[in-house]
Amino acid sequence: MKILLVKTALNHNYGQVTPPLGLLYVSAALKAAGYRDIRLLHMDAEKNAQSLFAETLSSWKPDIVAFSAITAEGKSLYESAALAKRLLPGVRTIAGGPHPTGYATECLNNGLDAVIIGEGEATTVELVRALEAKTSLDSVSGIAFLKGGTPAFTSRRPFIENLDSLPLPDWDLVDFRRYSSFVPHTPFLHNTAYMSLFTSRGCPYRCTYCHNVMGKNFRAHSPERVIAEFRALYARGIRHFELLDDIFNWDRERAAEIMRRLIAEKMDIGIYMCNGVRGDILDEELIDLFARAGVRFMSVAIETASPRLQKAIKKNVNLDKLRRVVDMSVKRGIFTHGFFMLGFPGETYEEALETVRYGCSLNIHTCMIAFTLGYRGTELGDGLEEGRAVTAFNDTGTYSAYSEFVNCSPLSDGQLRALKRGFNTRFYFNPARLWRIVRDFPVKTPSAFALMLKKFVTRTLVPK
Repeated sequence: MKILLVKTALNHNYGQVTPPLGLLYVSAALKAAGYRDIRLLHMDAEKNAQSLFAETLSSWKPDIVAFSAITAEGKSLYESAALAKRLLPGVRTIAGGPHPTGYATECLNNGLDAVIIGEGEATTVELVRALEAKTSLDSVSGIAFLKGGTPAFTSRRPFIENLDSLPLPDWDLVDFRRYSSFVPHTPFLHNTAYMSLFTSRGCPYRCTYCHNVMGKNFRAHSPERVIAEFRALYARGIRHFELLDDIFNWDRERAAEIMRRLIAEKMDIGIYMCNGVRGDILDEELIDLFARAGVRFMSVAIETASPRLQKAIKKNVNLDKLRRVVDMSVKRGIFTHGFFMLGFPGETYEEALETVRYGCSLNIHTCMIAFTLGYRGTELGDGLEEGRAVTAFNDTGTYSAYSEFVNCSPLSDGQLRALKRGFNTRFYFNPARLWRIVRDFPVKTPSAFALMLKKFVTRTLVPK
């Protein structure tokens, strides 16, 4: 049984390409189940991805093509599935990830034989076995498939409670050095060998704009397993680690124990928490442990400074507490990044300005401002009427939340773009902030500084 794993193309021209960690977990699960003939194609990592995809289909002739896609990659997913069917009429096409989970019926109507809903490892193994044996898919929980030309949904699969039961990701499928030439989630790591890690899954918070692929219960690897993963990657020459957890610090004692163990390991490493902490539940002791363990970069998600909208989107960030946490992390030299969103349903211009003022008043080093998108499969997206949610694809097929977007707010597109430009300009033209950026820069390499300078120009002087 030949299985081709494909990470679909985003084509958003930001140059951000990171190792497809989800597929590495799926590959490890498949190999543990006895499937050894597996290849990986990461489309955004290839210059002529579609040609290479077609060549691989024609020469290698996989039995199954398994895609992973976010919604911004929907157009790429559908085009690739159609190409696979055209070149190999007997191939079975399956897909998992946020997009198939939220848009299962649309996927089945665009060249996919089956889609995986939610967590992928166990479901993929069971689905592949059923396809190999050519048995009914009705007994495979956690999927949707075409039955007599009509989409059919099986029972929801329970989430994996014991994450330590999963094998380590299949790192043999990727070239760490190759990924260093792209921009990772943490741009400072450009031209630096690194790897991404999940130490936990799921988030107990109920933010309305968030997907629910991993569930709303916090599930975590044990500290022993996390340290084992750090050690295994360290033995492969990796010194920089991106943590991609939804909420690394939900279990405060577990987070502290991991940091203590990393300190005891005395590994010379850098840790970058791209989106993995809830800022307003951090405390001074934990931040101290972060700094001592090698945390050089930390992101905090604020989204909006409007108390009304905080309640409406069920984020409920304690803005005063978060300000104190930011000050503590910056004081310890942790480069701190903030996430903001503009254009929520019902958001007023004054509320958007409130977010701008609050963001510019924080001592965070950098920020990212996204336009709110209502994806199907989220509470926010499912509550929007047609035309305001992301339900179809334009010519480029991308909705990045940073450039192209479906406006779900009462503000005009022009107002939102002007607010974003003004936010960036006011935020970065601050001498004290620029000094902090230079002083606390996590990876002081020429390429990292050059990339940050480019981002400064494109966000302020010559905004896209």
